[in-house]
Amino acid sequence: GSAPLWAALESALQDGQGGAEVLSLVARDPLGGALTFDVPGLAGWQGDVATYHSGPPTPQGELGAVRGFHGSGALSSGSRNDPARGTITSPPFVLQGRRLSGLVGGGTRRQRVGVELLVDDVVVQSGSGVEGDFLYPWLWDITEHQGKHARLRVFDRSKDAHVLVDRVLLWN
Repeated sequence: GSAPLWAALESALQDGQGGAEVLSLVARDPLGGALTFDVPGLAGWQGDVATYHSGPPTPQGELGAVRGFHGSGALSSGSRNDPARGTITSPPFVLQGRRLSGLVGGGTRRQRVGVELLVDDVVVQSGSGVEGDFLYPWLWDITEHQGKHARLRVFDRSKDAHVLVDRVLLWN
């Protein structure tokens, strides 16, 4: 049951541990920190990597008006002056836990931008923004895919919209 987990959480909170330590008891980044997008670069990602920006806001305008990202940065397609298009796919990771969560913003699926979860190269979940620069959470049930290898695909096939992704976590 969940009693041992609650006991561990209560103990961590009473011991004065920070939020990151407590969160690590119930959730983790499946790529060891790469899916927080706090630092520049997309090592291991495949596809149109040059069309995406990862990390903190830049002088070129990436993330300047974005709200709702966690930490110091997020993943973004394009910039104010360059409506870039393309698709990137994450390195593979094993689905362990009950849920996969993340933050997504930018355009809508209708605008042909978003994020997808691929299991055995088949889309099993997808999400997109709501036509704005605020990131909203998604929470996907992954119980039927336990132990399988998965990848995230982030896509921007729009001439006038972009996609934003941040803070992807697997939940116990």
